[in-house]
Amino acid sequence: GLIGYGNCTIKNLGLVDTYFKGKDYVGSICAYNVSGNIQDCYSVSNVSGTSNVGSICGYNYNGTITNCYYDNEKCSTGGVNGADVSGQTVGKATDKFHNGEVAYLLAYVDVDEYETWNTEIWGQQLGTDPYPVGSAYKLIPTALKSEDNTYWATFSDQGVDATLSVPSGRTLNVYNATVSGGTLTLSK
Repeated sequence: GLIGYGNCTIKNLGLVDTYFKGKDYVGSICAYNVSGNIQDCYSVSNVSGTSNVGSICGYNYNGTITNCYYDNEKCSTGGVNGADVSGQTVGKATDKFHNGEVAYLLAYVDVDEYETWNTEIWGQQLGTDPYPVGSAYKLIPTALKSEDNTYWATFSDQGVDATLSVPSGRTLNVYNATVSGGTLTLSK
């Protein structure tokens, strides 16, 4: 990976279309993390090896890994030593990188139950940027519901008009989503 062995702070890093191959201790961002901090990073890389292989970090020894994502269609190996841990590393499909979901997850952080924007770097201009980049384009999620009561979310650039559509013969219902006290409420 970028760091072979170390106690480093790596924050707000994105890797796209890279390939890392080795025998032991292979990861796109860090091969062997010793008490380091890896935070708010993503990797769209192919990583392979024999043992201690991870899409983000091959092996983590007393380090902290927080809010990192990898393309699980490019690399089927879990985030750290072959596994994912919620809040640490999570694999996402390629389309989740393109549609803004990963940029939103990187930029919107829940710190001690206080939600805040990671305004240091992450954004994405949908339709122009295929992956999260350093950008003023912050993304907002929109909850949608189809006639058959299927719910899904889409993302749009904050402050930019967006067009939402469904196949002909179906009705599009758009709802505002609010979360309070752990309860999600949808309203028209």
